[in-house]
Amino acid sequence: SLDRLERSGDALRQLDRLKAVLGPAAGSRASVWAETLLWEGEIARRALQMVRSRAAYQRLLQEFPDSTWRAQGQLGLGLVFFHHQSYDQALALAQDLLQRVPTSPLLPQARLLEGLSFLNLKRFQEAEQVFRRLLQAPLDPSLRAQTALYLGEALSGQERFDAAAEAYQQAI
Repeated sequence: SLDRLERSGDALRQLDRLKAVLGPAAGSRASVWAETLLWEGEIARRALQMVRSRAAYQRLLQEFPDSTWRAQGQLGLGLVFFHHQSYDQALALAQDLLQRVPTSPLLPQARLLEGLSFLNLKRFQEAEQVFRRLLQAPLDPSLRAQTALYLGEALSGQERFDAAAEAYQQAI
């Protein structure tokens, strides 16, 4: 909505002011900088300012590789690449995150990004494996339905239409 975009613009202007006050991104303010860059990436991505979002996430990952915000920044950057249809790059970021932080609370979102990237790369069997694995985990109902729908798409891509219909039923 227009209101949401205006609020996003206000939030990004506030972050710009904060960055000016913080000064150089080194020393004792490094953790504040890392969090500021994460929020800049998140807000810009949700406002569809993908160039700004990508720059913020990349800066976070490059300048603060040991930050507690790294996993969220990496997932966000993967979503930006996905939005730009750079599915190979989105896939690489998701898989790196899954391997590097296998116990992250971001695991379901990273796994979903991995599966969607496979799906868009027309690697349907790999997408199916990811979605089936994700459906074995405890998920909130909307994510479960979404995953079942994407599983149906992966099965349809393999021309396994009866199995796809079952997955679509599970989504309902």
